[in-house]
Amino acid sequence: MTNVDFRNALGRLGLSQSALARVMRQLGDPRGQMTLLRSISNWCRGETAVPGEMWVVIRLLELTPSYLSVEAS
Repeated sequence: MTNVDFRNALGRLGLSQSALARVMRQLGDPRGQMTLLRSISNWCRGETAVPGEMWVVIRLLELTPSYLSVEAS
């Protein structure tokens, strides 16, 4: 999948880059907010490939939107 696919997936989920970083932190990602934002930004711009693990996370969020409720907390 491409960076455009990744950006489109974020749009379908209604997530900004910073919102995705918050969701990831709230679900247990140990990296700092700025580190996550830098990675997500690089993926969106196509500067680095979106890792396979992130595609799994995106797919799980699409299949289980209740996980997105942590973003609101």
